[in-house]
Amino acid sequence: MPSDDAQPVEPIRQSRQEWKQAFAQMHEAGDDEPILDGPTTEFDEEEWAW
Repeated sequence: MPSDDAQPVEPIRQSRQEWKQAFAQMHEAGDDEPILDGPTTEFDEEEWAW
């Protein structure tokens, strides 16, 4: 049980709070292409959805 002088510690905001908006802005700007320019794997070609 916390003491009477205990102060709760809480985050100022939720983690990843603005990510959805940031990714939408990246998409609108055409800045959402994969950054890896190396060889692909079978998983990349057949299973991964870009």
